[in-house]
Amino acid sequence: MADEFTRIVEEMMSTPPNPNAPLPLANKKGTMFGVSIPFHVLCWIVVGFRLHTRLRVVREPGLDDLFVVLAAVFNLISIIAFLHGTNYGMGHHLIYTLRELQPTMIWLYITNAAYHTTTVFIKISLLLQYLRLFQQGARRIICIVLLALVIVWGLTFSFMAWVPCFPVRNFWDRQPGSKCYGFGYRTINEAKFTILAFAATNMAFDIAIFLVPITEYFRKDLRRKQVLAMTGLFALGSIVVLMAILRLWSTFKNSQSMTQSFDFTWWYPEVLIISCLEIDFAIMCASMPIFWPTVMASWTQIFVTNEVRVTHHERLPNDSRDNFELVRNTSLKSTGSAEELARVTSEEQDTVYGGFDPETGKDGRFAAMRVEHGMMLLHHLALLISFATAHNQHHEETETPAVRTYFYVGGGYSEDGKGGHIFKDQMYVEKLSPVSTKQHDTDPIVLIHGQGQTGTNFLVKPDGGMSWSSRFLEAGHTVYIVDQTFRGRSAWAPRAGADAPSTYSAELIQERFTAPQQYRLWPQSTLHTQWPGTGIMGDPVFDAFYSSNVQFISNATYQQSTMQAAGAQLLDSIGTPAWLLGHSQGGLLPLLIADARPHLTKGLLLVEPTGPPFQEAVFGSAAARKWGLTDIPMNYSPPVTDPAIDLVQQVYQPTNLTSNNVTVSCVLQAAEPAPRRLPNLAPLPILTVTSETSYHAPYDYCTVNFLKQAGCSKAEHLELGKFGIHGNGHMMFMEKNSDEIWERIHDWMVAAK
Repeated sequence: MADEFTRIVEEMMSTPPNPNAPLPLANKKGTMFGVSIPFHVLCWIVVGFRLHTRLRVVREPGLDDLFVVLAAVFNLISIIAFLHGTNYGMGHHLIYTLRELQPTMIWLYITNAAYHTTTVFIKISLLLQYLRLFQQGARRIICIVLLALVIVWGLTFSFMAWVPCFPVRNFWDRQPGSKCYGFGYRTINEAKFTILAFAATNMAFDIAIFLVPITEYFRKDLRRKQVLAMTGLFALGSIVVLMAILRLWSTFKNSQSMTQSFDFTWWYPEVLIISCLEIDFAIMCASMPIFWPTVMASWTQIFVTNEVRVTHHERLPNDSRDNFELVRNTSLKSTGSAEELARVTSEEQDTVYGGFDPETGKDGRFAAMRVEHGMMLLHHLALLISFATAHNQHHEETETPAVRTYFYVGGGYSEDGKGGHIFKDQMYVEKLSPVSTKQHDTDPIVLIHGQGQTGTNFLVKPDGGMSWSSRFLEAGHTVYIVDQTFRGRSAWAPRAGADAPSTYSAELIQERFTAPQQYRLWPQSTLHTQWPGTGIMGDPVFDAFYSSNVQFISNATYQQSTMQAAGAQLLDSIGTPAWLLGHSQGGLLPLLIADARPHLTKGLLLVEPTGPPFQEAVFGSAAARKWGLTDIPMNYSPPVTDPAIDLVQQVYQPTNLTSNNVTVSCVLQAAEPAPRRLPNLAPLPILTVTSETSYHAPYDYCTVNFLKQAGCSKAEHLELGKFGIHGNGHMMFMEKNSDEIWERIHDWMVAAK
């Protein structure tokens, strides 16, 4: 190397470059500082948002977060070394800075080594992030293969960058007998080949990682806002790939001749600027999808005073012939108002596809009320409420005002058998946001109804009393109320899952929900006292409730599969951890949704969920729910392939077994072999709520014991009767003392945070 170095220097001195020639733009100090520093500061801001979301909001940090921080730290080291090198000749011809060659080589060593390390870390972070998203299938396998290749590639080139010579100091302080290789410039050709090899493979990996998730862009169920968001994200990823290509091109361009390659202090600034930008954009690209939904949700809350729509939900008696609506001319009674309280302007229809943007949480279906109209509208609303209340024989309570919108999640297009397509398996979601700026709890909550019901279960009680939705809104929660797939406003595609829908008769509703004390089908039923009215056909409250019952598809596996997919997409659109509350047949759905999105689940509230594990009870004893709590697979550890074999069952007798089956036996996992765990549910707070008189009273404890046996140490059982709340049945949230039950549940939620 000494002979080659002497020969190249002599060659450069024989035809020296013009010392007074203008500096290229990339070689100017202002360019190097002006480009590197702002983008790196922006990079750290993005990393800060990412860490805040993962540590404080989602509370699910992962290895991908660790590696993105390491990438940012080593990128910072590289930039500091690069910019400090400008004091020792970086940006000028090497031949004019030979006296400062040693410090120049020191800072070049640090810059080069830190850069090669950070490229490895950011690629590992992205692939680990993909693995959190792709739980199965070809893309997961591709990610694992790429991760293995990147680790091997990274270890190789990072070692070559950090240890270019033996000993390392020989890189900047050449001594006779120095042993250098690769980046150590043993020969110019070897160094040139190493640099080009790294640049080419780096570009190849960038392109491969960029292409892994690109199939998501072509999904047919994406909304316009989602398409725009993904377009922006892929555009950012394209910049990363472009920077890698430019880096390769710049390196190749400046290595055409021996003397040109050796004059690295002259051409390397351009490569380093491109390298810094490549890493900054890669870090931003990896972090923005994590925190952006949270930022936009907070943004809309900050400006809620400028965009407010107050709604009032009210159930009128069946014999009422008055239709009330708020109209501009202040009329209180109208059958055809000229202008509704909420309408969509043509401008908003053009700018918001489908009305709801799950990426931002903004609602475009309703025009925002202008501030100057706010007091007038509230005045009209107050008059309307007073008038309606005076005419209501049940003395209805005023529901809590809220900003209302709706949207759909899940599902997709399917052939209709007639040469066309229909949309199926989608889920309707109604979003209610608190109007009051004095919010006590910002954790959203999703409410999931039971079989034969819709989300109206949680919007005004049948007797006109205040619903649990209003109670959660008062406490500061944003409330998401769903209509399960194939139910209510979630359309059923004919013959999907069943030849025809099923219904519950009024008699069955009376027997099990509203008047069980008259039928005495299980021991605890005689204690039922809390349903308002007689609970029998002809009673106004019963009629109001039963008229809201709908058809349903009696196919548990199909229902659970579509609800899990739609529920997971709903949590993705919310973007922050949410409480999941499910009732009855909908009570097991929070388990499935949380199993799919544990990092977006705050906790589970199971209000008399379908059960008990593995079998029916009270109305039969047939085998059921072969996966324990559900009819479709859940993620167990060790994994379960065949639940009939892997989930070894054992009958456990209750401690207070009686002849009249007040408490039934449980079928749980056997003690040997060790019960399989539910790792995705294990860290979550889970509350199972059971009323005193329901048919769930004999067996809900089995569900709780199954969860505890599966590693859910935070699973608790709220048996209302044992806490002094008596007389309730299965529809406890519609009964006279529903507020007392809600307060007990909400106190538990607050304590569990």
